[in-house]
Amino acid sequence: MGRKKSTFSILIICVVLIFASIIIFYNLEHTPAGTNFSGIVTKIVDGDTLDIDHKRIRLSLINTPEIGQSQYEEAKNFTSEICHIGSYAIIDPDDNQIPSYGRIVATVYCNGTNLNQALLNANFATIIPQFCSISEFSDESWAKQFGC
Repeated sequence: MGRKKSTFSILIICVVLIFASIIIFYNLEHTPAGTNFSGIVTKIVDGDTLDIDHKRIRLSLINTPEIGQSQYEEAKNFTSEICHIGSYAIIDPDDNQIPSYGRIVATVYCNGTNLNQALLNANFATIIPQFCSISEFSDESWAKQFGC
């Protein structure tokens, strides 16, 4: 009797974990175009990638140094200063770009500051020109100022 009970418990736990994984994956990949949302910053991955409510966000149109490159830590720290863990953020997904590697491509606002623009202004980021013809943000003044 005890063996059947523990097998049943393990089965239930597995079903719950599978169901939870499906929901999390669906929510990451299916943020409707044109739908801004908000949340709490839960992790700073690097200068141009952060997690908001555990959703991975890749900043639209910009690129910051990667790990091991000059100014990687400075860019990551700058992002952390603007959008510190626990802070409220508004996410404006780029309607013209599909999620990249499970990440939502977007412009992020923390404490009233456009993080994409702030990284460019601080010289921690550069514009990615090949996305200027795609991104809905390419006509924004900050994008044009830095090369779109």
